[in-house]
Amino acid sequence: MSEMRRILAPLYRSIGNRIQRAVVLLANDSLKMQRLQVAILADESKDSVEHFQPFGFTAHPVPGAEAIVLRLGIGADHAVIIAVDDRRYRKTDLGEGESAQYDAFGKFIHLTKDGGIIIDAAGADVTVNNAATITMNASVEVVINAPTLTVNGDIEASGNITTSGGDIAATSGEVTAGAIGVTTHHHHESGGGNTGAALA
Repeated sequence: MSEMRRILAPLYRSIGNRIQRAVVLLANDSLKMQRLQVAILADESKDSVEHFQPFGFTAHPVPGAEAIVLRLGIGADHAVIIAVDDRRYRKTDLGEGESAQYDAFGKFIHLTKDGGIIIDAAGADVTVNNAATITMNASVEVVINAPTLTVNGDIEASGNITTSGGDIAATSGEVTAGAIGVTTHHHHESGGGNTGAALA
């Protein structure tokens, strides 16, 4: 066994020298293939190293993130980065089978085993752009815990609209129940004529 180890030792050293840990110094995210400047050893840094990321997912690493560098070619002069992680920001304590996407600012999307999908915007806005239709198929209910729900457009409902904490008001336009306008509707008086429109 010791003889086999002696024979294979150069191969192990060669493989070890081709796979190295590094620290990200800078990132250029303007290219089709992201390139990073990394510090591989205390006295060695490499510029413009291609960073291969999983298809459909991309991230802009923060200086100080850790990377795995793979040296290619006979002389091992060409290098690529096959993984980048950042222990400072990674979301921890995921359950078995769960996954999450996170950033350096506290926001994350967490796919949980029991809770479905949790989106935490860390106090920032959530924007959906260029959507023709947004469909929410909830089997029980849709709950919006916000002081105000603002809709710039019409609201159509196939069921009842109920308020338990206040009025349904229109600052302009009309509130209509069936074919009856609430603010313009008149009643016939017993002696003839109509009542005035509803008062605010």
